[in-house]
Amino acid sequence: MTKQSGYKIEFWTTPNNAQQTYSCNFKDTPFWQALDRLCRDANLVLQHNYGDERIVLQSQDGYTPHVQYAGAFRFVPTNFQMVRNVDFGLVGAGSAPQRNENLTLSFLVFSEPRIPLLGMGEVRLTAAYDNDKNSMLVPVNNNVNDGIFLGGGFGGGRFISRYGNGNRSYMQQSQFTLHRASERATKVKLIRGVIPVTLLVEQKPVIVADNILKAKGKKNSVGATTFHFEDVTAQPNKQYQIKLGVTQDNKDNPNDWTWMNTLFQRIELQDEKGNKFQVYGTRWDNSSANNVQMTLTYGAPPNTKTGPPSKFIFQEWRTLQHLVYFEFKDLPLP
Repeated sequence: MTKQSGYKIEFWTTPNNAQQTYSCNFKDTPFWQALDRLCRDANLVLQHNYGDERIVLQSQDGYTPHVQYAGAFRFVPTNFQMVRNVDFGLVGAGSAPQRNENLTLSFLVFSEPRIPLLGMGEVRLTAAYDNDKNSMLVPVNNNVNDGIFLGGGFGGGRFISRYGNGNRSYMQQSQFTLHRASERATKVKLIRGVIPVTLLVEQKPVIVADNILKAKGKKNSVGATTFHFEDVTAQPNKQYQIKLGVTQDNKDNPNDWTWMNTLFQRIELQDEKGNKFQVYGTRWDNSSANNVQMTLTYGAPPNTKTGPPSKFIFQEWRTLQHLVYFEFKDLPLP
C-alpha cells in the first residue's frame, strides 16, 4: 500500500504480531477501504494524526464500526450526545415548565494525505429519519453558500477563509444536531448530508534563501508572501536562531489572518543534503493583518546527523473548496 499510494504508513504492534502475514485481494479499491480491511484483519486501529502526513496504526483488539466512505474521504461517527432540559420559568394558568431536548452527532472526516484538510464548513443535512420513519431534521439554514468555508466553525456568515483554519491535517472533527421525534425509536436509519471542505491540493517547495547563514538583511518574495531576514545567529548549543518579518499582500481579504497559522507547516530549514532541522522554539513579537515578526530556533532532530543549515524553504500552497456528500446508516440512539 505504501508503494502504490506513496503514503507514509507506520504501525505500532506487539513483538509477537510484528511478523504476521495477511492475504487480501483488492482491485480498484479506494485507499481508506483497503486500509480498514487490513486493519480489521490484523487488529490495528488508525490513530489520530498531529498535522504531519504519516498514517499511524496501533495494535488493538476491536474495530471502528459504522464507517462510511466517499471516494478519497472517510467518515467515522464517534458519539451521540443527548441533553434534556426543563426550564421552570414562570408558570400560571395554562402554563407549564418548558421542556427541550438536544441530540448532537459528532463525527470525524478523514481525507487521503495527498489532499489534506485545511478546514470544514457547516454541515447541511438533506435527509435524516429513525427506524420508525420519523423525520429527525431540525430547521436550519439550507443555503449551502452561507458560511461555507469557515475554518471549522458551525455558524453562518459570508467570511471566506482561503486556508480554512490554517492547519494541514488529514483528519478533522465536525458535528450536527438532530431532532428526536419518537422515544420508541432505537436507531437512526439514515442520515444523508453534505459538508464543504477546504483542501490543500498542491504543495510546491520554493527556496527563499539558499545560504541562510548569510541571509541577514536580505528580502525575498514567494508569490504574495515576502520574507525579510533581520538576523541569523548560531547559538552555543548547536542551535540556530532566525529573526524575520513575514508580510502577506492580502488586499482582497485583509481580515483573513489564517495565512499566519499556515506558516508553522510551510517553513522548513534544511542542510545542503535536504535533511530537515527541528524547531525548538518560536516567538511572535508583533503581528497585524498582513505582517508578523517571528523568531525561530532550530536544531538537529534527536539521533540525527545534519550538516550546517543551508536552505530556508517555503511551501507554496494551492487550495480548493469542495463539497463532500456523506451518509450514515443504522446508528444506535442513546
